[in-house]
Amino acid sequence: MATKIFLFIPPDNSSLGLSLTSDAKPIGIVTERDIVRAVADGLSYDSPIETIMTKGLIMVTPDKDVTEALLIMYQNNIRHLVVINEKGNLLGVVSIRDVARALNLMAIDLSFW
Repeated sequence: MATKIFLFIPPDNSSLGLSLTSDAKPIGIVTERDIVRAVADGLSYDSPIETIMTKGLIMVTPDKDVTEALLIMYQNNIRHLVVINEKGNLLGVVSIRDVARALNLMAIDLSFW
C-alpha cells in the first residue's frame, strides 16, 4: 500500500510546499524553483508531487539558534529549514528570509546600546 502524501503550504509563504505523511512527518519539500524546473522539463501538470519534490530534508529542532540555522543553510546550500519536534512531526519552516530578518533585528538591538 502506498503512503498518502499531503501538500502543506504555509499561510505566509506561497512559494513553498511541504510533502507530509498522514501523521505529519515531513518527507519532501517543493519550492517555486522545483515547479519552474518541472514545467521547463515538460512535466505534466497532473504528475504526482513525488516526481518534483526534493527528498532528504535538512531538519532542525526548535532549540537551534539563528546563527546555527544560517550555518546549516550555508553548508547545505538551502533556503529553507524544516523544524520538527522530538517525534519528527512538523512544527514549521524557517526560510533564509526569516533568518536575515532575525539577524537584522539583532543588529539593530545591539546598535541601540
